[in-house]
Formats: sequence, C-alpha cells, structure tokens
Amino acid sequence: MSVTRGVLLLLGAVLALAPACVAPDVATCADGSVCPADRVCAPRGGCVHPEALAVCAPTANAGDACAAPGVAEGVCVDGVCLTPGCGNGTVEPSRGEVCDDGNLLGGDGCAPDCRSDETCGNGVVELAEQCDCGDGVRPGSAECGQTHNTPDGPVCTDACVRRPLCGNTITNVGEVCDDGNQVAGDGCAADCQSDETCGNGVRDAFEECDDGNLLPDDGCQPTCQRPRCGDGFLDLGEACDDGDQASGDGCAADCQSDETCGNGVRDPLAGEQCDDGNELSGDGCQPTCRIPRCGDGYLRSPARSGDDGNVNFGDGCALQLRLLRGARRPRRRSLRRRAVRRRQRQPD
Repeated sequence: MSVTRGVLLLLGAVLALAPACVAPDVATCADGSVCPADRVCAPRGGCVHPEALAVCAPTANAGDACAAPGVAEGVCVDGVCLTPGCGNGTVEPSRGEVCDDGNLLGGDGCAPDCRSDETCGNGVVELAEQCDCGDGVRPGSAECGQTHNTPDGPVCTDACVRRPLCGNTITNVGEVCDDGNQVAGDGCAADCQSDETCGNGVRDAFEECDDGNLLPDDGCQPTCQRPRCGDGFLDLGEACDDGDQASGDGCAADCQSDETCGNGVRDPLAGEQCDDGNELSGDGCQPTCRIPRCGDGYLRSPARSGDDGNVNFGDGCALQLRLLRGARRPRRRSLRRRAVRRRQRQPD
C-alpha cells in the first residue's frame, strides 16, 4: 500500500466520525452564552431548562409559584422559573434587588445582598465609602442632613468622602465644643474635643498638665502648670512661695526660706549677717541675726559689766578701754611737743 493511499484512508475515517463528535443543535444566545442540547436561551440571557420557560408561559404572572427541573420551589421572573433570591442571575425588583450578577460576592459591582450596585451616589455606604447621600431620597448617612452642613458645603462630598464636622459651629455628637474653626487656644480645641479649661482632664495648648482637678500638691497646679518656685503655691520641699522669685520680701528667691531670723538660713537681702537657728545671744550670732559688736545691746562677755546698746559716755555704761586710751594720748602728744620746743631753744 502506498503512503498516499494510507493517508487518504485515515482522513476518510476521521470525516466519518466527525458528525458524532459535534452536537448538531448547540445554541448561541444573544448575550454570548452557548447552550447545550438540553438547554435553551433565557429572555434575559443565560441558559435554562426548556420546562423553566414552559411553566412561566406568557399567561403566567411575575411572582407566580412554579417548579422545573433543578428548581423545586421557584417563582416566575421575566418568563423564567427561577429559585427566588439574590444570586440567581436575575434582578428581582419585588425583592428589593437592583442587581444580580449570579453570585453572593461583594466588590464586583453587585453587593452580596443584590441591593446595591456599589457605586457612589446610590445612597448605600459600602466598600471604601465614608458616606453616601444618594439622590436625597434614600440618604445613607446622617451627615446628609442639612443641619450638618459645613462652611465648605455638605459634610458628605460627591466623592462619598466625609468633610470634618469639627469647625461647622454646631456641637455634633462626639464633640465637646465647636466654635466654627479648627484653631486651638480660643476656648475650643482644634479637634473640638476640649473647651480648653484647666481641670477638664485634657492637656490643651498652653497647658503643661491637666489631671482633671484644681487641687495643688498633686503634681499639677490649679493653673495646669508644673509645680515651680514662684508660682504662688506652697509645694512639697518649699518653705514659702509668694508668687515671685525675688528675695527680701519675706520669701527667698529659691523658696527655701521665709526670711525670718532664727530659721537657720542666712538671708543677706533680708539684712541678716548670720542665722544659727535660734534667737539666743552670746553664741556668736545675736537674736537679730547680726554679728556681735559693742553697742548692740547684748551682753556678750562676763568681763563686761553691761551693754546699754550705744557707745555714749556718761549714761551709766562706761567704755573703760576707750577712756584709758583717750586719757593717755593727750599726755603723750604733750610730752612730744615739749621736747621739740626744747631742741629749738638750744643754741647751735
């Protein structure tokens, strides 16, 4: 047998079997669906069993109960007997459906409940939307109300993004205040979460602390500033605090002394020369916190008969040492003068 004859015989055999491999009645629907021999094209696309069309003939009303192969308890929808509900591929307005892509998945242009086509402006807040006011008939967010408008327009933009509510002059739910701006330090915080009063528990602009009360000695002063010398509050470790850091006014600049004599702290600006912590005399520091001296009115030595607080003569308290020295000095000066005069008188 020649090679050519063998090829021809093989080709003939293939052609003889071809009709058996290709279904003669496969149908292509208007939507591109290809239906096998036991299925027919549905009016809205797709393939259904012929009986699903027959039981919902033109005489049947939409929503009538029906049954067909594969559909035990169905209803007539657009002339086809279908299992009712989202996901059957047919939009059923009577059930509130606005779409039906044949599945129960979201994010594909039809919500899992078939009640939204997942587009901004349909009145349904979904996917990445913050709000959706729809056409005003079916608002999906509280921000769509006219009472929530901001100076820049509605709170919900056309892109379904929410504008900040803080700053619209209306104290909305979740806000403590709203003064029409988003600026701090004017009695309402920039985020509208504080009225910026000391003691409200929120540390605002210009506050160093805020512990929710107006009590001193708890680490945060009633002025919402950290404790420091000169703030006018007597804190732990301070002897006084008169509201400034100047000495000589009854409270030292470091708040460690009340500048009273006898407190053990020498306060020069209060006129103290010493301060030994008591008000006794004869111990090196007088009760006036001055260094002992003659004439200060305090008896400092047993050798002295008294101290009347002055250096005057003839008042009952003699300055013996000064008297002695005063009596001798005039005599010595007189003797020296006499000797000089004698030398001058002697001839050369």
